[in-house]
Amino acid sequence: MRFVSVLFAMFLPLLISANPYLNTSLLCSTKSFPIKGGFKFLNPIEVNKFNILVNSDGDKFLKSTNHCYEVLDEKIVISDKSNASGCGKYASYIDRSNLIYNIPANGIILSANCRIYNDDLLLKLEESIRN
Repeated sequence: MRFVSVLFAMFLPLLISANPYLNTSLLCSTKSFPIKGGFKFLNPIEVNKFNILVNSDGDKFLKSTNHCYEVLDEKIVISDKSNASGCGKYASYIDRSNLIYNIPANGIILSANCRIYNDDLLLKLEESIRN
């Protein structure tokens, strides 16, 4: 048992450094919206994605979806489905060098500028909706 504990202690820093986004939040914006949404990395494979949307009456609302993700060399790839739904295909990504979120759609790439956010992400997004 002690051997297992020693091995775990030796490899724990490697596991943590392998995924620097664990328990991290990103706050994202676009040219049209100073706060458009964000991401909350829940565990090594799941992320909550938040989008501030506007309905036909002009009312803002927050949409939250769960997705799988993988940290690759230069990208964090985001799936189009949740872990419970089998993850699906990895269709969007965050560039790790500049934290730009890219969504390929209909021959164009939609993007949002993100930054690490250390406060309560959900509270910030809800405040943005009320303003």
